[in-house]
Amino acid sequence: MNKYKIRYHFSNDFYVTREVESEFDKTSAAMRFSEEERITFEDKRGDLLSFFMRDVKLVTVEDDKVNTVKAGF
Repeated sequence: MNKYKIRYHFSNDFYVTREVESEFDKTSAAMRFSEEERITFEDKRGDLLSFFMRDVKLVTVEDDKVNTVKAGF
């Protein structure tokens, strides 16, 4: 599974981020998670977000790289 951060941009300085796991590539994930008229999801803080895609100006997708701290002796 691939992990992505999908950002729904409403203006130049306002967006919401949705973290997803998908077997799709970035392009397919962008289409899959923006194809519905109304988007509703719970963010990582537990807030329920709901909005209409007609209000979204841009959708961006980036790989969600997990930063792992390795400790050694």
